[in-house]
Amino acid sequence: MNFFEHQERAFKKTRLLFGIFAITILLLICGIYGIISLVLCSSTEAPIQFQPKLFLAVSIGVLLIVSLGSIFKVIKLRTGGGAVAEALGGIRVPTGSQDPQLRTLLNVVEEMAIASGITVPPVYLIEQDSINAFAAGYTLDSAVIGITRGALQQLNRSELQGVVAHEFSHILNGDMRLNIRLIGLLHGLLIISLIGRRILFSVNQRRYYSSSGKRGDSALPLLVGLLLSIVGWLGVLGGRLIKAAISRQREFLADASAVQFTRNPHGIGNALRKIAHITAGSRIQHPESEQFSHLFFATGVTASWLQLLATHPPLIERIKRVDPIGSSENVTLSETSSAPGTTVEAQLNPLATFSPPGWTQEVGTILPEHLENSKTLIADLPKEVAALSRTLNGAQALIIHTLLHHTDSQLASIPKEIEVEEDINHAFIKIRTLLSDSPVPYLERVLPLIEIALGTLSSMPQDDKERFLGIVKDISALDGQISLFEYMLHRMFQNHFSKHSLGHKHFPKRKTLEAIHTLLSLFDLHGSHEHKGIGYRKARESFYPELPDSLIAPPKDVLTVLDNSLTILEGLPPQGKRKLLSAVEVIIHQDTSVSQTELELFRTIGATLQCPVPLLKISTAT
Repeated sequence: MNFFEHQERAFKKTRLLFGIFAITILLLICGIYGIISLVLCSSTEAPIQFQPKLFLAVSIGVLLIVSLGSIFKVIKLRTGGGAVAEALGGIRVPTGSQDPQLRTLLNVVEEMAIASGITVPPVYLIEQDSINAFAAGYTLDSAVIGITRGALQQLNRSELQGVVAHEFSHILNGDMRLNIRLIGLLHGLLIISLIGRRILFSVNQRRYYSSSGKRGDSALPLLVGLLLSIVGWLGVLGGRLIKAAISRQREFLADASAVQFTRNPHGIGNALRKIAHITAGSRIQHPESEQFSHLFFATGVTASWLQLLATHPPLIERIKRVDPIGSSENVTLSETSSAPGTTVEAQLNPLATFSPPGWTQEVGTILPEHLENSKTLIADLPKEVAALSRTLNGAQALIIHTLLHHTDSQLASIPKEIEVEEDINHAFIKIRTLLSDSPVPYLERVLPLIEIALGTLSSMPQDDKERFLGIVKDISALDGQISLFEYMLHRMFQNHFSKHSLGHKHFPKRKTLEAIHTLLSLFDLHGSHEHKGIGYRKARESFYPELPDSLIAPPKDVLTVLDNSLTILEGLPPQGKRKLLSAVEVIIHQDTSVSQTELELFRTIGATLQCPVPLLKISTAT
């Protein structure tokens, strides 16, 4: 199962989620209608009869309450994974931290992000003694990694890498968006129960005042509060069933993916063993831990008395699947013999020998060679450049340098018409000197450096992000023209710095085909090959025979045309994006010569479509 199939599966899970959600709401409506009918009949002594108007009123009321509760929670979490981490008491780890444990964690996350082709996500530290972690966010650009202090203190680098790889699987497989939607919907289901508890609390308060000489008939409110709490428990039960139904199998898959990414079953296997043998286990002792329990690496709340409601499979079962034999570092754990067909090789056998011929097939995957490429690239970077990319001024200077490098590689400083702070200009000059003296060609690491820099800049206030995006636009317009690569970089920055949308609009088929025609034509027109149109025709014959057989006329305002087209194409379903990237790849490969710049261009369009292309080397793609 590849990235696009995982994304399709996440969409199907979303439909299942809404189906169970609708059934739970129907049960709540029937329960509350039954309570009101019972109360009315007991007060009038009339026989119980179905009352359509009352049922309609109850239905509208319940739907309104549940919807408002869900919308409130979704809006509260709109900023992405950072809102989840902060709700759990997480504190963001500075990208330039020199604390040895934190530096190791940041390096592991950075290596994994660059290997997978996504912006380095912010890391949040949760002050808990237990071993646990999570990934959260609406999009790849808003993702964060959260990890407990206990994990830092008790896991070695190999085990930490296994845990982080597990969380990256959730990021790449489309689980994060589903998880946050789940939080919002389940909060709506809890509202009825919360209202019932509130009524009971008020009744107790009234009884207190009544005993002090004030009157109050509390029998009816007490009954209503009690019954609403009982009916509301259906929402709680339904919510837990939904989380269990959606989460459990994904945890097995994420474990298996972590082994695939690192080729080291002992890392994640030993991390799970340590959870089983420490007093704190994986528990997150926080008021918000219950609603976020399905995000965690391991069960963050007290184990349910009913296994059906558990969000995570038993630790012993997870260990059997990923690392039944263990390593010399293992803590002893009984019953670790593996049942036939349940090991990670059985789960990911097609991926274990995965050797795809094209770039598109590797989208959203992390193979050991990608991770090695990432480690090598980071190690080869001048240490001062890497350090600067982890500071706000240095990260901005690095992005400005990248854009100016494509505009005019002879510039020794930032042009005067581009207004930046003096500290950024100094950082720019330093970066330019360091990179020009580096033995590794600059173009081979443009995107990885940008991915580090964007991760650093994610901590900037939104106003500062908008200001910097304006600088990016000014630089792109310096020479009066813009290359396709410059535009794609600009689009990446725009996606990263803009407020994250909760969804993409889907356009009619005619508009979508027009956008595909435009994008493929512009890729062909701006390619390095001499014979225009050949690559487009090959892509059309292979993937889009319904498109016109000729390229579009070069537009006067390329930026606007590209912007409009990509806005439409961002709403494509996963398999539609796969088809589009395959067509782009055909155009790039239409001649026998493929450059590193063309590979980087392919990675930029993947990033704009939320389809991360791993850190490939040109020798593996030709």
